[in-house]
Amino acid sequence: MLAAHMAGEAFPERWIVDWAAIGMLGLQAKRAHGGLGASYLCKIRVAQEMAHHGFAAAFCLNHHQGGATRLSQTGTTVQIEHLLAPALRGELLLTTAMTEPAGGSDVSALTTTATPVNGGWTLSGTKAWMTNGLLVGGLIVLARVGDATGAENIASFYVPFGASESVKRTEVLVPGGRSFRLAEVAFDKHFVPDWCLIAPPGAALKASMTAVNGARVHVAAMSVATLYAALCEAVDYCENRKAFGKPLTGHQGLRWELAEVSVRLEAANALVFRAAEQIQIGENPVGLAAQAKKFAVDTAIWGIDQCVRIVGATGASAAHRLNMHLAEVRMAAYADGTNEMLLDRVGRGLSSAYPKSIS
Repeated sequence: MLAAHMAGEAFPERWIVDWAAIGMLGLQAKRAHGGLGASYLCKIRVAQEMAHHGFAAAFCLNHHQGGATRLSQTGTTVQIEHLLAPALRGELLLTTAMTEPAGGSDVSALTTTATPVNGGWTLSGTKAWMTNGLLVGGLIVLARVGDATGAENIASFYVPFGASESVKRTEVLVPGGRSFRLAEVAFDKHFVPDWCLIAPPGAALKASMTAVNGARVHVAAMSVATLYAALCEAVDYCENRKAFGKPLTGHQGLRWELAEVSVRLEAANALVFRAAEQIQIGENPVGLAAQAKKFAVDTAIWGIDQCVRIVGATGASAAHRLNMHLAEVRMAAYADGTNEMLLDRVGRGLSSAYPKSIS
């Protein structure tokens, strides 16, 4: 993984096939559909174990698991018959497509359109910053039906496209982030059959935003796990590197700085699992998920940077994974809501989360 990062390349594509071969794309899919039927908390822990080795690969591999899970748990019979088996085998990778070139956080302002035609819809517009957009064979698309503004006429669709000529993809180049394989995907009157409709106008945006809360906690969990890996690497190095006759960890000032990273790491992880437990029992913890994502990502970026600095110049070199971790985790700040959006979600719920003065 580090070798690919240093070469400015993505992680090997075969890893997706290997991941599918052991059933992990169906981690939360129903057992009746060939999935493992795992819990949300299990998904979080699996993602964390993967993120110890690299945030980007963990993010991408687990991202497609979400598409298969959604199909299995909420798809229609026809959708499952057409799409689920290839999704579980890794032959049809699906990713959620909300963001557009001219707008990200304001999903209700999207401009991609779905026009009714005989037997289905034609889709026109461009989606941006698609995870593994260079590889996916389909998207879960939010599109506007009709001329009304706002959320009332937004619908969602499964949009398989393979090598269709009505779909064009362009890589979004991110130095240090090639493993995300980010891309813009443009549709030019791409036909989508009737059976691909997921949620009709008026219901799609609400359903998508509910799913975002789980995604926020998922990203937070992986961010914390990558910080844990960075801290382990920094502590190991400082235990074995000597200065002034003793290990670096024998110097109180440096030891305290590592300790501070560990304190914030454990606090972030506790918040992540508090939010994850609420999702596990079927709640929709909007504020808590936003708090977890904001605090965990901020802590991870700050903490990994501390680890690089504490290790010294060699921490920024290819001798360590620290710079790779930092470059990849920085991208978490933009996934599933910026800090400003997250703080707004928390702020809107303050009066209900903290309702009365304590006398």
